[in-house]
Formats: sequence, structure tokens, C-alpha cells
Amino acid sequence: MVRRLSRFLAVIALVAVVARPGTASADCDGPYPSFREVAPSASTVMIGTVVDAQIEQGWDWAHRFTLQVDQVLRGSVAPMIAIRDLPSQPCAPFIAAKPGSRIALALDGFAYDPPIKVNAVAIIDGARAEDIGVDALTLDQVYAIIPPPPAPPEPNPVLDLVPGVHRSRVDRPRGRRSRRVADPRDVVGPPCSSACSWSGTSQWASSSSKRRRSSAR
Repeated sequence: MVRRLSRFLAVIALVAVVARPGTASADCDGPYPSFREVAPSASTVMIGTVVDAQIEQGWDWAHRFTLQVDQVLRGSVAPMIAIRDLPSQPCAPFIAAKPGSRIALALDGFAYDPPIKVNAVAIIDGARAEDIGVDALTLDQVYAIIPPPPAPPEPNPVLDLVPGVHRSRVDRPRGRRSRRVADPRDVVGPPCSSACSWSGTSQWASSSSKRRRSSAR
């Protein structure tokens, strides 16, 4: 009875080790994750050109390369980044690229079911994506997956050339107060006549009403 129980527990332990999620054998060679699937959930998405690469002997692709970032679609990235043995998924090779090629990278996204965190690459031009089994996308197709951020507003040349044009009334230098045309929104009570002066608060008062108040005293 004890021997049977020991064998039963050993079988359960073996099944638990084989079925443990997140493990992968050292010699597995699965496919690269799809950029189309990973990019929508990725924390960082960029487009760049491979300007330098350490080509491995007998292979014209590189797992170690320098990427000149042409455009950041999501997240924050330096203008030049070094990619060194960047994992794609637990059972696939590192991210690879060819010198001179233009690629799109999606970092820290999710793929598969159940989802796992992965990185993905897509080839825009300069290399054959089918050589390593990744997505081949045009620039417009990348933008359809992750739209580019809106462009900053164009500067107004008139405002930029006139110094102090953005200053508000509060920022104006103190000195002799200049008269201004009455704003109907500032009028309290009936509109004043053509002779109006600043009362010292936020109201306009007519000179004639001031004279009446002085004579009453």
C-alpha cells in the first residue's frame, strides 16, 4: 500500500513539472510574436532605421544592432538605442534586424492565450521579413495599428516676432494708467454717457454722477 502511494505521488509530481506554465525548453524554436497582435497593448512602439549591426558568421541578420529612432508612436525613447539580445517570447529567438533596414518595434506587449508579455518586430523595408518569419508592414499599415501622435501646433509668426504680445494686463509694467473704452460687461447699472472714468474698482461711473455726489456732500 505504501509503495503504491509513493508511485502515485511521483506521477503527480512529474505531471506538475511538465505542465508548469511559463517554462520552455532550452532548444525550443517557436515563431516570433506578431507585431499586429502585440502593438496595441505595448507600452513602447517606435519606428527606426538600423544604422549598425553585429552580423553573426554565416547569417546576415543580427541580434545586436543600433537603432536610429525615426518616430515614437507610443512611450518615450532616446533618439538612438542599442538593441542587445532582446527577447521576443520565451520560446523564440532574440529580436533580429538587418543593417540598413527600417523596422517597427513593439515592446512590453501581450500575445497568445493565455497572454504573456513579449516584444515584437515588423519589417517596413530593407529586408525580407519572411526570412525570419515576422510581419512585413508598410508605414501606413503600422499607422493603422498605432496612429501617430498629433503634430504640435504650428507657431504663429506674428506672435513670435512681436515681443510681449502674450503678456496679460497683470503682466504689464506699472505706471500711468491709460484710459480704455468701456466694456459693456463691466458696467454696473445703467450704461454711462460718453464721459466715463475708471472708478478704482471694477466698475465704470459717469463723471456727472460723481459731480452730483460731490455737491450733495
